[in-house]
Amino acid sequence: EISLNPEEVCGFPQANWLIGNHSDELTPWLPILACKSGPSCKIFVLPCCPYSLFGKFNIPKSSLSFLPDDINVKQITENSRYGTYLNYIQHIFAICRFIPEVDALRIPSTKRICIVGRDIIDSKCFENNEHSNRLSAVNKYIEYERDITSKPNKTFVARPPTEIPCNCTRVSKFVLDKISHTVFKALLICKPDKYRLQSHNLVLSDDLRIRTLDNRWWNPGGTLTLSECSELVSLEDMKLLKSQHGGLQTVLRNHHQCFRTIKNTVQLRWLPDKMAKLNDSGIPLFNNKNGKNRKTKLCWMSLNHPDGCPYTSELCDFAHCENEILIKIGSMKQ
Repeated sequence: EISLNPEEVCGFPQANWLIGNHSDELTPWLPILACKSGPSCKIFVLPCCPYSLFGKFNIPKSSLSFLPDDINVKQITENSRYGTYLNYIQHIFAICRFIPEVDALRIPSTKRICIVGRDIIDSKCFENNEHSNRLSAVNKYIEYERDITSKPNKTFVARPPTEIPCNCTRVSKFVLDKISHTVFKALLICKPDKYRLQSHNLVLSDDLRIRTLDNRWWNPGGTLTLSECSELVSLEDMKLLKSQHGGLQTVLRNHHQCFRTIKNTVQLRWLPDKMAKLNDSGIPLFNNKNGKNRKTKLCWMSLNHPDGCPYTSELCDFAHCENEILIKIGSMKQ
């Protein structure tokens, strides 16, 4: 595996096809490389992350006016960044004299639109002089995009061989636990949202605790904004998170057993349906259709919440004691 700088590559003369499957930074360069490889080289790309020739894609529609007059590109009408990016890639196909064909692949992905260049606009491109003109137009466009890009470094930048993780996984467990417990305790002190609790089929106390199915009173806590949570964390720890290419929201989202982040707010994670009143038959309204819970980890709420886990052991996805983990692993091995 090697890094490829398309600005320094003269094409692949022996290639019949160039295929870019989620090729990211190389996606806009692949039709250019196919053009440099010779008039018989075809191109297939499946665009995913939006990149232009010299970095992240941020080229406005008004700047894409370099399209040849002799090709009719069928614009994708989807009004989104993804749709705009697909039209940009078609634009480069046309610059390279490919007739862009768009199709939707039958794959389990939201980014499943592919663009194929099998045919060249003008069959005369197979002649040496015409192919030279084709290459000249491509090089002219590269310089045009270099001029309009807002990046200070107007050259291709390859992805580093080892990417730095951006999910705070390198932060010490001690720091993560300290942050989690600080936010957790603050949420417990906050007053619960009375109207939210009353909108569910729950039994509530005067101080807005919820009665669990095994007749305990459980504090659901309140809501804090991310800004309020950040004020609870020391400046030193916040700097540490930023140095690891993450932030407080990343830490809280990673701790999905405990926290639920909605837009700019944080709450304790619990499901009202699992705590709802019994129906007339004495059966909980929540139906555990899977029958099998994960039980591969101990329940964080059971260990840390003053009122324990909001669910009974049967309804909880996590183990309330070590024996449940052992039983679950043993049953998986059988």
